Amino acid sequence: MRITFNTLSRYMAMLPDFMRDSRFGTTLTGRLKKSLGPSDGPGEFSTIVEAEVEDALLVTAKTEDDDYRLILDIDGLFEAKRSSGRGYHLFFGNRLTKEQHDAIIVALRDAGIIQKAWANSAIASDLGATLRAPWVYKGRDRTMRQQASQ
Repeated sequence: MRITFNTLSRYMAMLPDFMRDSRFGTTLTGRLKKSLGPSDGPGEFSTIVEAEVEDALLVTAKTEDDDYRLILDIDGLFEAKRSSGRGYHLFFGNRLTKEQHDAIIVALRDAGIIQKAWANSAIASDLGATLRAPWVYKGRDRTMRQQASQ
């Protein structure tokens, strides 16, 4: 069956703009196998092959330019909040040890996803990573109490 341009455009609009140059994939069987969690054993994974977008079951991290973008399937609660700067703050509900926290921060720092100075500060602090509270704006660091007393 032929896919029309309008249909393709509608489906592609479901992706973030920056992911539209991704390569797409499917499995040899045309179905995705469910994998078992780490506590259940090694799991069973489908063999993934590249596919045309019209035949895809998957969006891959690999781009058309052979670069990669970070894509995650998050197991647990998370929320993205716009920062008062130019990015986003991500809050995850998963509980981690300080060692697990630091390992993730190091990996993100080394991949250039987060700023080196911020990462180093997060690792050095017993409190871990810190973000401005949603009511505190960059350049106007005022607590709730300070804002209420104006």
